[in-house]
Amino acid sequence: MDVSRFLHSFAQTLSTMNLYKQGHPARERVIDRSYALLLDLLKEDPHPDFSFLGEEVVYGKTSLREMRDWEWSRRLNAMGIQRLEFDPEVSRDEFIEFLEEVYRRAVTPGAPIPAPLVISILALVQVSQPPIRILNPTNPNPNPGDARMTQFEDPKGAS
Repeated sequence: MDVSRFLHSFAQTLSTMNLYKQGHPARERVIDRSYALLLDLLKEDPHPDFSFLGEEVVYGKTSLREMRDWEWSRRLNAMGIQRLEFDPEVSRDEFIEFLEEVYRRAVTPGAPIPAPLVISILALVQVSQPPIRILNPTNPNPNPGDARMTQFEDPKGAS
């Protein structure tokens, strides 16, 4: 699978979320399409990870040259999202929760994370591996359990 297809679909999903409210058929279709592409990717790579380094997008250890200057790489970076990792058991609901968090950050940069969301994420970390992790390399932590707990940390240190 061409991994850039998933990334383009992910960006299109976020853009569509800006146009249509939750439950709208167009929004649901684009979420389904993006989730299906993620599942296809997971069949080939059970633990895909992407890094967004300014203008560069890295899949695993491979620079995606065709994604150079991808607008969403800079946008994700500006939101404090420099890395995405996906576990193979990610459900559609968990994927939607992730999309909602990224969308919230896109429309309200620097907004604090609502306490209930943080609590539910931390509970998920304690019970099992989270299906999606957003890591902030400005606060790298070699212990994966601790890194997951900082998944929605503000890059400026205010969370």
